Parts: sequence; C-alpha cells; structure tokens
Amino acid sequence: MSLPHIGAVCVILLGLLAGSPGFTAEEDAPFPPKGDPPTGENDAKPETPVPAPAAEPVVRGPVTHKPWSDELRAFCAKRKIEIKEHGDLQVKLLLIGGAQAKAPEILRLAKQTLDGYELWSGQQEIFSRKVPVESETYHLVVFKNDAGGFIRFLPRK
Repeated sequence: MSLPHIGAVCVILLGLLAGSPGFTAEEDAPFPPKGDPPTGENDAKPETPVPAPAAEPVVRGPVTHKPWSDELRAFCAKRKIEIKEHGDLQVKLLLIGGAQAKAPEILRLAKQTLDGYELWSGQQEIFSRKVPVESETYHLVVFKNDAGGFIRFLPRK
C-alpha cells in the first residue's frame, strides 16, 4: 500500500470514529480545535498527577521451609553426604553430595527473580521481605547425580 493510500485509510477511520455514538468533536477530537491559540491568561494549569495510594500489604500465613530443609539435612547426615551452603537469609543454594554449580550467578538470578516478582506484585512483600526472615529462606538444592535417593526418602503425605 502506497503512502497516499495509508492517508486515505486514516481519514476514513477518523471519519468513522467521528460518526460513532459517544464521540464529541470538541472533547475527543484527535486534533486540537481550529481557531486562535489560547492567550494564557485564563488557561487552566495542567493538573499535577497524584500518585496512587500504596496498596496495603497482604497478610500472609506462616510460610516455612523447615519441614523440608530439616528432612534434607537429616537425610544427608544419616548417609554422611556433604552439604555446601551458599547465600544468605533470602536465598540459599545447597550443593549436595559434591554437586558443582556457579553459586554467585545462580544466587544473583534468584534474587533478581524475587525482586521482579515483588515489583510485579506491587512491592507488598509477598515473595520476599525487605528484612528477610530465617524461616522463610528460599532454598535451591542441587544434587550430584541422585545423591543417594533423597526423593525416595521423603515421607509421603
């Protein structure tokens, strides 16, 4: 489609819009009204945008990793499997049975993901708190091979 045809299509679409119910030429016109430009004496000043009120934090029930991390540590202790721990109160990376991983990079990406989730959810501390709580630490666990069958070890509920 050549450029003159695109202009004609736009004029037709604007004409259809102008003829649609609820469209008023003065309020919703896509172009400024013709006539003398405003003098500035009685012009309304642009409104200052008012920020939306902050959402109230979502009340969370108790969240804890303890049942799973305690089972994991008991499993490793029973079988004398080494656990290397990296990270902090927000996210911990556990390398089980000699597993190798780029811990700093994995932890950085995990925190970046949590920060993104927090931003997406309105920073209500749904996914991570500003001040981390030990019982809510996220655990990323990497096993070397099957590390002795931890999945088979977990109790079924």
